[in-house]
Amino acid sequence: MGGQDYRKISTETKIKVLKMAATILEMHGVAVGARICQDWSGDEELSPGAVFTKAERDSLSFNYEQKNSGGDDYIAGFDAMSDEMVASFTIADAIDRMAVELASREGE
Repeated sequence: MGGQDYRKISTETKIKVLKMAATILEMHGVAVGARICQDWSGDEELSPGAVFTKAERDSLSFNYEQKNSGGDDYIAGFDAMSDEMVASFTIADAIDRMAVELASREGE
């Protein structure tokens, strides 16, 4: 089996993978939320603060807070992405939105 090309997966399967990733991240957020310290525990260079620009984190936070609190908890220029629970829920929301966008393009 080694050395063979990867199989191409359908858009429908890609949508399912994105939805599953979002679900797993939401589950992770719940589990991490139960920890005493929810600060980023992975490699710093892979943290949301290192990977995303401040503007990107702000947009991701804005979009997540629309779902989470109807926008009430959004504070311009502030994000809590150094908190693994918040990062998990925010990225899960972004992945879910990408899946919806991809699914809508599938129908075009």
